Amino acid sequence: MKVKASGDLRNVVKTIADLPDSFQQKLHVSINDRDHVVVVRNVILLLLALDATSAASPKAGNVQDISEVLIHLWYSSFIPERVLDHLQKRVIPLISDAYDKASTLRPGALMSKMWHFPSQKSLRVELRREEWLKVKEFCEVLKTLTYEKARATRLSVTLAPQRTDYRERWHFKELSPPIRVARQRFQEDGLLLPFGHPRIGFHIPNPTIFYNGTAWPMDDKADPLTGWSIQEVYGTKTSATADVYGKLFVHLRKVMKKFLDRLAIMNVDFEMVNIDAKELPLHLPKDHYTRIEVSNISDAGYLGIRATLQALTPLLQPPKRNPNATLITLFLNAVMEISKASGEEDSMSNMGLLMEYLPRPDWISLAKPQGADMMRIWDSRALVMDVKKHFQKYMEIHGFNRVAADLKVVFKSRNTIIEEWPTQLKLQLGQKGAEEEFRNLLGSDFSGLEHYVEWRRTV
Repeated sequence: MKVKASGDLRNVVKTIADLPDSFQQKLHVSINDRDHVVVVRNVILLLLALDATSAASPKAGNVQDISEVLIHLWYSSFIPERVLDHLQKRVIPLISDAYDKASTLRPGALMSKMWHFPSQKSLRVELRREEWLKVKEFCEVLKTLTYEKARATRLSVTLAPQRTDYRERWHFKELSPPIRVARQRFQEDGLLLPFGHPRIGFHIPNPTIFYNGTAWPMDDKADPLTGWSIQEVYGTKTSATADVYGKLFVHLRKVMKKFLDRLAIMNVDFEMVNIDAKELPLHLPKDHYTRIEVSNISDAGYLGIRATLQALTPLLQPPKRNPNATLITLFLNAVMEISKASGEEDSMSNMGLLMEYLPRPDWISLAKPQGADMMRIWDSRALVMDVKKHFQKYMEIHGFNRVAADLKVVFKSRNTIIEEWPTQLKLQLGQKGAEEEFRNLLGSDFSGLEHYVEWRRTV
């Protein structure tokens, strides 16, 4: 399996966590991202997971503890002492040798490091000198960065006074006051915890996030909820039914535990690199991978479909060896690009259907283009758009059939690995839960336009 433009480790974690018990084969996972900060954080998290699951007989309690450690390092802006201990007592000893060797190299020099863990697990990382030095730096809190300074730095972005109007419009469209309260609290404290969980002890700036002591590295809409299925998160049972961040925490703890339990018994080799996708064929073996996931570099605004397939399908196993080998492309912008090109972006199609979902608006406010009701309607349009018609047009414009013929690949008429439109509304208006599903999607950062296309080689 190969994950290109991986972003964080969510797809790797979810894939391994969901492997069936019957899967006993050796697994090779190559992970790449061009952003060195992403790669450095992924190295730290994966080292911690591999080290924790390589103990002779890890106890269930330890697995749950490591699950929470990973969650907080991944998402919480501030961490307790016990989480920092894992970085300093587990990760730093593992990377000290690589740090020392990298320190002696010339600027820009590449260096690879291989770790072998018990139970036939390994991790190979190839980074430039500067990134190797950052791995250790990302495990240590800056001495000049106090909790007060870090909190003020973060709040200057997440609660910037000049952005108040934008935040209130985002919150308004969610409809649910409890969700607004939960989101406001996350913007205030940056802790991924159930709403009623004590915050005492979470006072250490997370060094994997506050790696630059003078700036907050994300925008004010950055939200851990955007990385996971809203259906699975909202479907998680918790005592506080409207605590969406509590639901996410419980959901992630279950996913992480499954991931760690599976990792403990797997024969798996991980490989992590930090290069441009177009250079991957120079670094990775051809005809090797059973699955390649490329994120949305296939969007026209990035590499585009032809360049993506041209670079990466040669790495996929040929059909004679594995007829099920699949390359997965994600299109985030395709439908809206066609909508803009056709002039539909500025129209209000399916207005009647929208009004069936949305509460009755203040008709006077609809006369104001920047009014809250109008903004909510505007944000809702994509949820009832004819996505299949638009994507078919996108395929024609970008010559999917010609690309497929030229590169000797074919896109599947029906996906076999991932749902084609995973964020689209599933229920019909009038069905039980349909309005709640609409509100949840509207209140999320998903557009409903996310589309996966799966490809396989023909020769």
